[in-house]
Amino acid sequence: MARMRITLAVVVLLATGCAAAPQKAIFDTDESQLELRSYQSRVFESTNEVDVMRDIIDTLQDLGFLVENADAGLGSVTGKRSRDGLVTLTVTVRPRGEDAVLVRANAQRGDQRIDDPEVYQTFFNSLQQSSFISAGRVN
Repeated sequence: MARMRITLAVVVLLATGCAAAPQKAIFDTDESQLELRSYQSRVFESTNEVDVMRDIIDTLQDLGFLVENADAGLGSVTGKRSRDGLVTLTVTVRPRGEDAVLVRANAQRGDQRIDDPEVYQTFFNSLQQSSFISAGRVN
């Protein structure tokens, strides 16, 4: 009876050990997450998240994206572009202190994350220009 319990315990340990290995692979990356986040994120001086979201929508459209979803409550905008394969860009806006917002972009081609810093740099340069232009508008 004791031998049966030991055998059962070994089988359970081996089974759980094998099941845990693939889950670890999900979180493995070639680059550090901190580095990835550094070129996916920018801080913009603004006290109005909705205005920043409008600038994001304008920027996405200027870059050839079709805006599929914009939710001010969640601070999220998603656009898709089919040029060069289907690219999805999701941008979130979060307050950062009293006079700034954090904007983070996440791009994917199909189901693969885009890690190229140049893609994010292009988006943020365009967003900065759009923000500058909209700040000069007369209401």
